[in-house]
Amino acid sequence: MKKNRNTAEEAAVPTMIAVIDIGATFIRMLIAEQRDAKEAYILEKAVQSVPIGRDIIASRRISNATVEQCAQILKSFRKLLDEYGIPLESVTAVTTPTLDMADNSAVFLDRLANTSHIAFRLLDPGQIGYYYHLAFHRLGKGKDGSNHDKGDAVVLEIGGLTCSMLCRKEGEIRFV
Repeated sequence: MKKNRNTAEEAAVPTMIAVIDIGATFIRMLIAEQRDAKEAYILEKAVQSVPIGRDIIASRRISNATVEQCAQILKSFRKLLDEYGIPLESVTAVTTPTLDMADNSAVFLDRLANTSHIAFRLLDPGQIGYYYHLAFHRLGKGKDGSNHDKGDAVVLEIGGLTCSMLCRKEGEIRFV
């Protein structure tokens, strides 16, 4: 007689997830499989270089050529999402605050949303700092026994047009 085992591991169905990030110099997509509450396994990474930052520095606008290049990149990303069977409404799509420096950032994001059917969210520096904070929680204890979640840390991010810093003391964000 065959036993019917119903463990949490057997019951867990892998979930496909995707994240798209638009920055000053790259559009990136990460596709992963969430197998349990703690682990996600990267299946695919796609990175394409874009001159958004250069356009913003030159004219405070994202050029039509760059808008079209970004639209084409997102069309190719859509094909990958379709291949993996990831529904568009489950894609997390964000842009860094750099895009807010462009006079036509709203038009740019509308064009990309209309082309790709993916809604992008413009992150502010505080939200980015919060995501770094969450990353420390995920790190847990280091190999040396140190607790990344509770310790002091400074994170410095140098991007295409921006630089940001997060300071933590005793596991709490002190400033971003």
